[in-house]
Order: sequence, then C-alpha cells, then structure tokens
Amino acid sequence: MKNIKHLFFDLDHTLWDFDKNSAETLAFLFDKYRFNQLHQMDMELFIAQFHQVNRALWELFNHNKINKHQLRELRIQQTFTNLGVEIQHIPATFNEEYITICPQKGNLFPHTIEILAHFTESHQLHILSNGFADIQAIKMASSGIAPYFKTIFTADTIGAKKPTREFYNHVLHHLKTIAPHCLMVGDTLDADVIGAMNAGIKAVYFNPNQTTHDAIVDFEIQSLLALKDIFR
Repeated sequence: MKNIKHLFFDLDHTLWDFDKNSAETLAFLFDKYRFNQLHQMDMELFIAQFHQVNRALWELFNHNKINKHQLRELRIQQTFTNLGVEIQHIPATFNEEYITICPQKGNLFPHTIEILAHFTESHQLHILSNGFADIQAIKMASSGIAPYFKTIFTADTIGAKKPTREFYNHVLHHLKTIAPHCLMVGDTLDADVIGAMNAGIKAVYFNPNQTTHDAIVDFEIQSLLALKDIFR
C-alpha cells in the first residue's frame, strides 16, 4: 500500500455517526411535539421506523430514482403514515427542524479522530459523499473533522453520484492522480466499495455491524483502527 497517496472517506455512517446523531435529533423533536401523548407513539419505534425509511429512500436517491426534495419530504411522510399518523397531523416545521438540528450534532464513530490524525501526516484525505454540500460542511465543522480534509467532493457539486464511474473519474481528474494511488473507505457496498472498485480504486468496506454479504471486496474492517493494519 506504499503507492497510496490519497485516502477517500465516505462521511455518513463511516466517520460521522448518522444513526446516533439522527436519533438524538428525533428524540428531541419527539418530546417537543409530545408524540407519545398525542399519537400514543413509542419513541424507539419512531426512530427505528425513520431510519428504515431513510435508508430505503437514500438507495433510491443514489440511483436517481427520486430527487433531493422527494427524499426529504417522503422520509417524514412515510415514517408517520407507517406509524398510523395521517399526513395532516405531521408538524409543519418538523422536516425543516430535523434538517437544521441534525447536522449540528458531533457524534463520530470510535477512533475517527485518531485515524484521521494518523493518516493526515502521510496522505491527502478527501471526503466523497452523495450527501448535500451545505449539510456535509456543517457536519464536518460540528464534529471537528473538517481540518483533516483537503477536499470535499459531493454529488450535487460534481453532478454525478456514487457509484457511477463518472463520479470517481471526476475526483481522479480533479486531484490529477490515478486510481492505483487512491483508496476508498465507506460503509455502503454499492456506492462506496463496488463503485470505487469499478473505477479501478481499491476499496475498504467499513462494516461495524458485521452485516452479512456475498460481495468480493478488497478489504473489510469492523473498526476504523483496522485501517492501520492495511498499511503495515
């Protein structure tokens, strides 16, 4: 791995702990709007339902089957309707409040800072995300990881999404580098790992929950600390 000069990281679910930050935000809004009293809702069920819906919609978004507006609107609507709450009873500002509060949360996966500090001494670090540029910038600033990264590449600024080769080729061209000099680290097999590998970039599947799969990947880790072992 001595030829690797650039490390590419996905942000959500890889460095920035989306589930934890989102759960804290949803719990706050759940209490604020008294969903347990007004709709006899269980908080844990509410949070789990939102994350399930959100994951499914992001998969559609990544493959251009829905747009940004639809993603944000549908995840709220589907969460509530799946729990038996009619659309007219959804607080009008819920979506806006969620989008405002959640990115300001700073929870990271264990060892994120340690790993970034370790590799920034020897490599150029970059974020590659299908998330939205303004929101990702807030997340990175709020969690304190922004200074470690040279560049942030997002789908809305590039005009293409992971896992397309167009996305990865844009990154390589912008950095004036070649695929063998890069390594991608991400939690999504399709967008981060297979997408990078299809572009000739070696990839690390970050799988902290040890999700079963049958994909052939270059590397698989359960802890960010294990990145050090790949370079030994």
